[in-house]
Amino acid sequence: MSLPAPRNLRPRTLAELLDVGLTLYRDNFLHFVGVAALVNLPLGLVTALLTSVLFSGTVFTATDLLTEAGSIRPEAIAAGVLGAGMLAVLSAAASLFSTAALLYAAHARLAGRTPGIVAAYRNSLRRVPALLGAYVLSSLAYLGLFLPAAILIGVAAFLISEGDGGAAAGGIVLILLGTALGFAGVGFALLFYIRWWFFKQAVVLESHGPVSALGRSADLVRDRWWKTLGFAILLNLLTSALSLTPQAITSVPIAIFSGVQEQPGFVPTLINSAVGTLTATLILPVSAIATTLLYFDHRVRGEALDIEAGVADLEQQGARV
Repeated sequence: MSLPAPRNLRPRTLAELLDVGLTLYRDNFLHFVGVAALVNLPLGLVTALLTSVLFSGTVFTATDLLTEAGSIRPEAIAAGVLGAGMLAVLSAAASLFSTAALLYAAHARLAGRTPGIVAAYRNSLRRVPALLGAYVLSSLAYLGLFLPAAILIGVAAFLISEGDGGAAAGGIVLILLGTALGFAGVGFALLFYIRWWFFKQAVVLESHGPVSALGRSADLVRDRWWKTLGFAILLNLLTSALSLTPQAITSVPIAIFSGVQEQPGFVPTLINSAVGTLTATLILPVSAIATTLLYFDHRVRGEALDIEAGVADLEQQGARV
């Protein structure tokens, strides 16, 4: 079941969408930061602590864990790979869960409602499996775009290293063909990345399943692909600038204070990792809010959603009279 459309919808330019999004974030700053921080901040800080311990060399290093007396420990490597995989899956699930909650919170604020942080998570929890399914499907599609190129280049490398002159020449041809396929894969990946730009909104706000969410996003973008691409570029430039600034402010003084070392210390590594986590938590709502605004803008332009919402509002007023 789709959530009701917000009121006061109208077509907006890209600059207006970003301005409205930043204003909405500013006016509801604590709420959106709370939603983003509830899941991401604890997990991010734990990851920052583990990173600092493993890569600072103060307590022990990854090499210490994976080797013993100069010999590789297969069981330690297997445990490390399993642990890293579990942490990656947990991080991805947490990110999707918080994204779903942020989309619900953004929709609620646009509709004039003010649910709490826990309510945003509770109402979006049931959409997480579909959101994860759509994410997996899109990731597999991107992987499939580059798999043929990777296979060709791998075969080419084998022929060049193991074969004679004729095999080496064939390997060079395969490398050229694989490179061409790789460039084509980049183009198609960008095409589908933009076409599927709204699959999260389709899952959370319209209750689509994994497959239909990708199709729904493609329908919304069909006649507005270039506008969506322009918005994606502007949004990524904005979030990149916002994320790099705090890290630059902290990393430069730390580097000067610590001096040139072969391996950074525990505290500098922890500070840099923690700043990165805090910055990502603060920026995550910006992307969720702005993308949701563009989603509604596409529906206004392509489906006259503003008229539909206005009629529904008049019907509600008539029912109360």
